[in-house]
Amino acid sequence: MSRRAVLAGGAVVLALAAILLLSSPSQDPYDRPALDPRGTGPEGTAALVALLRAEGATVRIGGLPRDDDDVVVQLRDTLGGDPAEDLEAWVEDGGLLVVTDQGAALAPGGDLLLQAEVRDAGPDCEVDALRDLGPVQGLAGVFPLTGSSSSCFVGTGLGGERLAAVDVRRVGSGLVAATSDPAPLTNAALDQGDDAGLAVALVAPGDDVQVRVLDPNRFLTDADDVGDGSVLGALPARGEQAVSQLVVAFLVWALVSGRRLGRPVVEELPVPLPASDLVLASGRLLDRNGDAADAAERLRRRSRRDLGTTLGLGPDPRPEELADALRAHAGVDPDLVRRALLDPVVDEAGLVATATHLDHLRRDVHR
Repeated sequence: MSRRAVLAGGAVVLALAAILLLSSPSQDPYDRPALDPRGTGPEGTAALVALLRAEGATVRIGGLPRDDDDVVVQLRDTLGGDPAEDLEAWVEDGGLLVVTDQGAALAPGGDLLLQAEVRDAGPDCEVDALRDLGPVQGLAGVFPLTGSSSSCFVGTGLGGERLAAVDVRRVGSGLVAATSDPAPLTNAALDQGDDAGLAVALVAPGDDVQVRVLDPNRFLTDADDVGDGSVLGALPARGEQAVSQLVVAFLVWALVSGRRLGRPVVEELPVPLPASDLVLASGRLLDRNGDAADAAERLRRRSRRDLGTTLGLGPDPRPEELADALRAHAGVDPDLVRRALLDPVVDEAGLVATATHLDHLRRDVHR
């Protein structure tokens, strides 16, 4: 792999790391917004998530309801458009929605001006799981009693109206359990009175419950806003924009780098020579030079390489060492070895004789 490719890959990795860091900056959990399921401040709900998990529930934070969710907690209604319709359809299919925003679309209508002070659930509580609960901090009766829902934590308003702080009604095949205020589920109030009991009774009514807590601080009007399950879909909006810009920049760089500057230049290739023509040309050059000793040494060097490899002496043995090995080889004439490898060559006749001796020597060795 070239150094340029390594540097380019490293630059891409650094760019992606910077995108992830800048698009999802770290935040102190204590300073997160009110009702944030990850917030550890007084108005956060991280304690609620920890309590539900301690009770054996599986808690997921954010997103939209899925088929495997048993309970969905809507601390504040931040849904519109398709997400709101999807939530209602999920409830109608048999889900349990716990909503703590009395103004939410799926909460029963309540009059904020007619609030009734409530104490404990009371013997007249129509919800069995809540009947034995004591005082709960932060609740006030705002939901009118109707025959189509079950009410609990009921008090009397200023005008004598009977108003409930908890209302449970059926929507399609599912249930909507509404409380008049999310305050009892916050970190500051969860250890007061029977606030924790109220949370467990509403949100984790059984074992191994799959709970999803919707993000109370993210407004969704399009189902695509919650991500599509991919890495890009899991990034915040700024992260998606940064990755898109990185892709565009790469395409522009590739276009610029691949652009040809000027017209194509025709290059003349060398003329290929057949092997026989090359040998013939080399022979003519040697003949023109007239150096018989040099030509003989070239022939002997090639023969020494072949014979040395055959006898195990390596490709470049010394002439004397090779001659001794050949004399010791069975069936080889010592005089032939001397004439082929050691005798000086001074003229063309000696060159022809040397070539003949080398040919006979190789034939005897390979026989």
